[in-house]
Amino acid sequence: MKNKSLRTSGYEKEQLRRMKYASVESKLNALTGMIAFTKEAQKSCKKRGVNYRSAFSASSQ
Repeated sequence: MKNKSLRTSGYEKEQLRRMKYASVESKLNALTGMIAFTKEAQKSCKKRGVNYRSAFSASSQ
């Protein structure tokens, strides 16, 4: 039986790349948006039975 792979969002990875050079206010706005996006993505993946891992956890490992 094939294992379900974890998914990360390209949107999150792009936001993390952009934040490297952003101002503090821009970083705060981006993080707020990413948190909302992640919550929705987790809900959607949970409904479909797919494990979702945010880019934050992928970059910290």
